[in-house]
Amino acid sequence: SMMDTVKNSLSHFVQRATEKNIDLGMVQNADVHVFGNQDMLEILINNLVDNAIRYTPENGTVDVNLSKTDEGVVLEVADTGPGIPPSESQLVFDRFYRGKDTKAYGTGLGLSIVQEIADRHHGKVVLGKSKRLGGLSVKVQFNTDK
Repeated sequence: SMMDTVKNSLSHFVQRATEKNIDLGMVQNADVHVFGNQDMLEILINNLVDNAIRYTPENGTVDVNLSKTDEGVVLEVADTGPGIPPSESQLVFDRFYRGKDTKAYGTGLGLSIVQEIADRHHGKVVLGKSKRLGGLSVKVQFNTDK
């Protein structure tokens, strides 16, 4: 299940999160299924979690949520980092994009990989601001009817 894939992914980052004293965990974990290549889905999750830990300052929080909606399954990775300025939010999907402020999101972000894997799984990547945490929220919405 997608929950196992997420837990598997999170296990790779425990050490790094601990080093930065980042509270990393799952908030919502609906036991949902996304059909497709689990290895690729894990790469997608790894990229998002890796970015979140990298750009979240020490003593921050990175939350991973899995929820079920009418449209399908939503995977969200949210953090307490600096977020992405709206003006740059389309550019970050560019494979070679580096943010103007290299401390913020953008530096070799790997979101192009996330986008590519999402596309193959009928998914859509949506960037926004996390209401709960104040930093970036990256949602991947999978249409599970396809």
